Amino acid sequence: MNAKRLSFFAGLLFLGFFCAPALWAQKPTEHLLDAIAFPQRAAQGSGSAEYIATVDTLNLPFADDFSDREGPPNAQRWVDAKVWINNTYGRDIPTLGVASFDGLDENGLAYDLADNSSDTLADVLTSAPIRLNPAMANVRLSFEFQAGGRGEAPEANDRLVVEFYAPSDSSWTEVWSANGPGFDGFKSAIVEVDSAIWRVPGFQFRFGAYGARSGSFDVWNLDYVQLGTNRPADDTLFVDAGFTREHPSLINGYHEVPWDHISSGPNRFVSQFGLHYRKNGPPGSASINLGRYVIEQDGGVLATKNGNPDNAPPYNVENLRTVLVDPFAINPPTGPFTLTIRSIMDGANDGFRTNDTVEKIHRFERHYALDDGSAERVYGLSNTPGARTAVAFAPFRADSLKGLQILFVPTQFDARLNSFRIGIWEYNAGVPGNLIYLSDSLYKPAYYGQERPISYALDTSALFISGPFFAGVVQTTVNPLNIGLDVNQPDSDTTSSIFYGDAANWYSSLFPGRLILRPYFAEQPADLGAEPLRSRQVLQIYPNPATYRTRLELPFEGEWQIDWIDLQGRILDQGVLRTAEDWDVSRLSRGLYFVRAIELHTGQIWSTSLIKN
Repeated sequence: MNAKRLSFFAGLLFLGFFCAPALWAQKPTEHLLDAIAFPQRAAQGSGSAEYIATVDTLNLPFADDFSDREGPPNAQRWVDAKVWINNTYGRDIPTLGVASFDGLDENGLAYDLADNSSDTLADVLTSAPIRLNPAMANVRLSFEFQAGGRGEAPEANDRLVVEFYAPSDSSWTEVWSANGPGFDGFKSAIVEVDSAIWRVPGFQFRFGAYGARSGSFDVWNLDYVQLGTNRPADDTLFVDAGFTREHPSLINGYHEVPWDHISSGPNRFVSQFGLHYRKNGPPGSASINLGRYVIEQDGGVLATKNGNPDNAPPYNVENLRTVLVDPFAINPPTGPFTLTIRSIMDGANDGFRTNDTVEKIHRFERHYALDDGSAERVYGLSNTPGARTAVAFAPFRADSLKGLQILFVPTQFDARLNSFRIGIWEYNAGVPGNLIYLSDSLYKPAYYGQERPISYALDTSALFISGPFFAGVVQTTVNPLNIGLDVNQPDSDTTSSIFYGDAANWYSSLFPGRLILRPYFAEQPADLGAEPLRSRQVLQIYPNPATYRTRLELPFEGEWQIDWIDLQGRILDQGVLRTAEDWDVSRLSRGLYFVRAIELHTGQIWSTSLIKN
């Protein structure tokens, strides 16, 4: 990661506290940022406490295309869980599923917030022990790799490496490496296990990324790992047909909508959708059918369709098949429900079968979602107090707007020190028009390991919406709010749905993608997680960052409960203070912590954050 990014955030702090009055007339500056934490990864089962390798020594061949799961690697093939298996970070992938390397650990947290160098391993992926023997010939490891993809690209001094393990002396030897960036597609590599010290029972190999250990930086994507015998030196071609992208939505314009909006008005579902796939291998090696699907509502089958042959060229490039959707009717809903479509590639398809099925689950609750739920990057505005961010929505019917759900993602700058108002604007020929509503209350970003966006309720009982509108936020400082950005969009979608501006002007964003910002209707959700900041203030704490001790300056004498909270929302330290005092932080691991002070008699809440070195 470029060290200049760190000075950028320091500059934002300076501007925010000392230069704000002079910046009201400036156009806001857009930033595409990267996370220092995705705690929801641990919530999805990839945390070290949940990950236990379940294998003994394996026999050849060894193969994994990472299409059988999302989250941790397959514990029957790999002995660690530091990389992230996903369908969204890769670009132009051979088939579904990649292993992504960055500076986040198995719990979705930065390894070391202060380490931005490229001289230490960050993520690693280590194979289970494999049973080799000296008599094996032409044992070779092949794989596909990509620098960056939809994540932040590695720089010239960042590296992806392969290392082999020798059981005789417990040593690891680097046998291959690639530097970034310089390319964005996938490349093939093959490495021979050419020494007798490795061709023994208990051999292992591992991939490792040298790059910034301070967050989701310097990303590498890995696919199609294969180890076998009697392989030629150019044996990088694999025979496998499979899907290459996630299933598109069935809903016109959205991924999710309120359950009682989908049942009103004309048909809200698409009449066709596109499936992206590849036939990897020599021409004529695939014999597949495409177009077969099953649609289910809450597990009950609503509709099915059979596929048709697709065996003609081209091979080894991504193809697009358009599938017509036969008319179907959902069962009239009486509450939240799910609708699932599962597309299946069948026929005599060699290779991995797990990449032959792709599905999309639509959850009908109370909100509209333009995004698919994945935040590969982070969006922010700086330089202008009062900077505005807005996204257009066209509800399927009139209803009462209750609030916004927003996914805030931790980055190098702690957005919890900021505050914002909720804004609603008219839809004026595709751009934000007159202001309809601006909250009196201030709100602040929150993380706390939320897997889903946090709900922020309007400070009015409801706002009746009868047509298209823009929803968004108005920030009160010059620093970014750090909203999750879904960049996993179709290649043809080169425009942005985001508008941003100062107090007088609006501009179309330069970044294609969908903010994870969702209006919700009719009622407040049960998991309402954010309250207006009527009684919250910023707690003063110094030094920050701190290594051993830091001083908490309490607003006034009282009985203050102090909570030290990590990014997953766990209280790691707690105590009671009555006046300003030093606090021992030496017991805390390196990382970002939230400090909350609650006055036990008045209920006042003051808070801040601390970086522990």
